[in-house]
Amino acid sequence: VMSDVVIRIRTPFGMTRSTFPNNSTLQEVITKVQNELLKKNQKVDNPALYHAPKKSDSVALPTNKTLKDLKFANGEMLELVGGFQSTVIEIPDSEKSIFDLPAIQYEPPACSLHGPDHSCVRCMTAKYIRVDRKDKSDCVGIEADKKAIAVFKYNMEKNLGYSVQRLGILYGQKKEDGWLQIDFIYEPPQENSDTDILLLDNQNEQKFVDTIANSFGLTKLGCIIGQTAADCEDEEFILTAQQILQFAEVKGDAEDFVILFSGIRDNIPFVEGYELTDQFYDLYRRRYFLRPKDDFFLQVKEPLWIQAKEEMEAEVEFFIAPVPLKEYRNTLRCEFPVENRQVKQSAEFVRTLISHQPGANLADLLSDFHLLLFLAPFFGEADLAALCAEVREGTLAEGHDLIIRNIAQI
Repeated sequence: VMSDVVIRIRTPFGMTRSTFPNNSTLQEVITKVQNELLKKNQKVDNPALYHAPKKSDSVALPTNKTLKDLKFANGEMLELVGGFQSTVIEIPDSEKSIFDLPAIQYEPPACSLHGPDHSCVRCMTAKYIRVDRKDKSDCVGIEADKKAIAVFKYNMEKNLGYSVQRLGILYGQKKEDGWLQIDFIYEPPQENSDTDILLLDNQNEQKFVDTIANSFGLTKLGCIIGQTAADCEDEEFILTAQQILQFAEVKGDAEDFVILFSGIRDNIPFVEGYELTDQFYDLYRRRYFLRPKDDFFLQVKEPLWIQAKEEMEAEVEFFIAPVPLKEYRNTLRCEFPVENRQVKQSAEFVRTLISHQPGANLADLLSDFHLLLFLAPFFGEADLAALCAEVREGTLAEGHDLIIRNIAQI
């Protein structure tokens, strides 16, 4: 019986994910991936497929074999390797990646002593963006809800075994004393491997997340990343070049943005707080960065001035600063299954939650971001905002109470 197989393929341009009949040959897989890349003005020359991650002694997989011949299962990870180019066809700048666009030029400050011929050391170095290491963060500190953190850590440890990377988005509020208070963690749909994270389309779900956050007076404040046990063996490891570029994309126009690092070392789970520097975000907005060639350096399109010399790459650690982190406990629950994990949310969990606490106020039970997100499609954006307002007040409208009990079949 012919069935379909989902294959994940790492290319020089990032991760792709496609479904193939199990009688497809690897040559057909390569052709389909190449066609998808051409739509983005990208192409891999002389392509060959390998088991991921490709090692120095890896042998290319035979292109005449089918997925069934090779006994590939759903989620198989392959790597497409070859020389690559990214200007196969001419496309408008509006459709290009920031990595393929020229950098926005830096205008050095005018020198009061000399003209534009850069005839002094001051003028010569002023034409570069200067990159300095930053030891102290701008953020005063992070207060993270200990239950939300514990639920994320539990999944990394018990379900994923710290074998893959995983990302969550932090929501909370900035307090008057400058501390960022993290109240819940949203885990968007994603494909996880030990080397990268592919975030999947979630526009509709994100609208519901924003509605819930806004209803509780909360906003996006950062990311939490679960790192692999193998990466955490290096005590100096924090983040990779690919990860901080991904964080910059997730940040969008958020004003405050911090990073929580969740890992395990010597069999002890831990969480640490960091932020990316304003200088990094400035270079990102200026489109200075190229696609990273390795984990620990960011290559650039225009030279930078680092430690008294011109450089075409910068160490990732130059853009990371530690942030104080402490726990606190908010009033939100964190009992309902988390979205987009292996264990799927369902109405049965709603029924169990309510039936196991028969005397509890339903509005109190609904004070759980993950539960509200599950209920969101049943209500729509407008009614979801009204439901959240009722949850905050502690009393549900009769109509909303009936809808929820009907969903739970109680």
